[in-house]
Amino acid sequence: MSNEVKRAPFLVVSASPYMRGILKFVLETLLLADVTELESEEKALSFLKNLEHSPSMIVYDYTPNAYLLEDFVAYLKENSKFVRIVILVDEIREEGKEMLKGTQQMKLMVESGLPQDLIDEAQKIFGDSIYRDWE
Repeated sequence: MSNEVKRAPFLVVSASPYMRGILKFVLETLLLADVTELESEEKALSFLKNLEHSPSMIVYDYTPNAYLLEDFVAYLKENSKFVRIVILVDEIREEGKEMLKGTQQMKLMVESGLPQDLIDEAQKIFGDSIYRDWE
């Protein structure tokens, strides 16, 4: 019998090693989360397609004109309907709102509000969950 604590699987996608590290630290400190970090949409798409179960949350550091960006977002819209997806942007623009039109699970979040906005979002989503790790 194992006393290992169950951790929620999270995915962080960012081209920036600094951003991935900060997000991983915040999420693993705040929540009982097991964060997988990937540096590109291409790797994230491959990773998600080969998973048996979707992550509990995906945090995506949006990169305009990224390779496979449209494929990645389309895949998330179609296959991650019950996964909360936070898309980090430098500012919220009309094309971002248009890209997410018709999706309930995706939220645009301005990077300048990090880490507090991400903490607030996680507390809202996981407030009554076994995965929370705050008082």
